[in-house]
Amino acid sequence: MNRSHLPLININSVVTYNPLSKNTSKNRYRLDKISDLANQENIDVDDLLKDFAIYLSNVIKLRLQNAVKKQKIGNKPMKNLYKPLSPSYAKRKTPKNKDKFWIDTGFIIKNLRVYRAGRYGDIYIGFPRNVRHPKSKTRLYKIIMWLERGTKKQPARPLIKPTVVLVSKNIAVYFNHYMTNIRK
Repeated sequence: MNRSHLPLININSVVTYNPLSKNTSKNRYRLDKISDLANQENIDVDDLLKDFAIYLSNVIKLRLQNAVKKQKIGNKPMKNLYKPLSPSYAKRKTPKNKDKFWIDTGFIIKNLRVYRAGRYGDIYIGFPRNVRHPKSKTRLYKIIMWLERGTKKQPARPLIKPTVVLVSKNIAVYFNHYMTNIRK
């Protein structure tokens, strides 16, 4: 694994969707389509699925960024999912973001990266390991863990796990979109 980054999501473990796993007519059609596409591009099915993993990692990164920007996870507003920010913390935040979750300066979400690491080139979404938040000087990975899991004083406000769960539940849709619109 790349020691310069802190992985949040291993895309290879998210891409558990296997369009070939069940012997249905729809999946046999997908297998034929995948095989035809792989043959046309002179790549094997594993490489095609790895390309899909790269596509999916960028989808998840964009979904995370949009969730923070729109203050929604899926179609659910964060204010309905999370306990309100403490008044003392809200007072310290940037005025335009004082009542928003997962954003103060925008530094955290801007530093989100998609990268490959490890012996097999696994695909990850994460943060540069040694980057510190400019305001608090705290390492980003600590802030992310506090936000995602909570602390003794701060309730958990998970963003990453529910976003990955949403994408995973709809992975067939993303795979079909990838096959029909991206890999054409």
